[in-house]
Amino acid sequence: MNDTLFASVNTLIRIKEQELLSKEQLDTVLKSHSTESAISVLKSTRYADITVPFEHILVEKLADTYRDIVSEVPVLEIVDIFSLIYSYHNLKVLLKTELAGLALEHLVIPIGRFSVSELTYAIKTSESDTLPSVMLDAIQHVKDYYEEYGRIEAIDILLDRAYFQHLNHIAKQLHQAEISAMIYAWTDLYNINCLLRVKHQSLSRSFLLSILSEHGQIALNELIHLALNQQYDKLVALLKETDYAEALDFSSDTLQALHVERMRDLVANYYLKQSKYEPFGLFPVLSFLYYTEMEVKNLRLLLTGKENNIDETVLRERMRPIYGL
Repeated sequence: MNDTLFASVNTLIRIKEQELLSKEQLDTVLKSHSTESAISVLKSTRYADITVPFEHILVEKLADTYRDIVSEVPVLEIVDIFSLIYSYHNLKVLLKTELAGLALEHLVIPIGRFSVSELTYAIKTSESDTLPSVMLDAIQHVKDYYEEYGRIEAIDILLDRAYFQHLNHIAKQLHQAEISAMIYAWTDLYNINCLLRVKHQSLSRSFLLSILSEHGQIALNELIHLALNQQYDKLVALLKETDYAEALDFSSDTLQALHVERMRDLVANYYLKQSKYEPFGLFPVLSFLYYTEMEVKNLRLLLTGKENNIDETVLRERMRPIYGL
């Protein structure tokens, strides 16, 4: 891929990076004694208009960032690496609305390069001039499955698998080793999270194959063997053998779903933290989107923590990576 393609957008990125919150600013928010004092710290930042309730403003800020980048980036699939998770969430919502008649439109998240109208049209017609074929195939598969079996809970499972298939498709298009490795790691962590969520159920090999994605670094046979034999205590050992083990937090020998979800962000930081200094190519864009995502997650965590009087130490432990560190 020609690195000069990104010269214009990377200039924009370097400007926008100056708007990201510093560690000192986030520390001040963390040490604030109330939600109001935390919000006052943000008055000199791009979050100057934030109020209580704050969730819709955080989502709007993140959506604005994605819109700005989509309008400039020459390879849209780069944006998809972080925004597809919202697009597939929206597909879940809209498919349940269309197929099962549920009123879930309020759960749509307005982030990503595929609008609600584009997704809805694709669901209703199985056609689209904007959605990639891998996404259209996923929509059709869900519709066919629901028509045959009528199981609404399967929509989430089928689209989670489709999401990782889509990410893997993008990785092959971009031919970047770091991106492929990051997506393999995300897939491993998703698979492990799945196992943790179903560990108290009666499991079969066929069921596990239906919920797990084959696009990870850890072989499915290993994961399935551990699950069928109730050897969940060995999952940490499996992760310690991966190429990204040094990025993970192994402060506990047992894994919980919340812990694994945080690991996904740590893995992304591991693969992107050095690339943010590269002057050319796609990585400045990808890194900026990642650190903007982390900034919003940190603000959501801290402001929610202040509302609920959560201890500062607990909040600090749960914070995501910060730009510049």
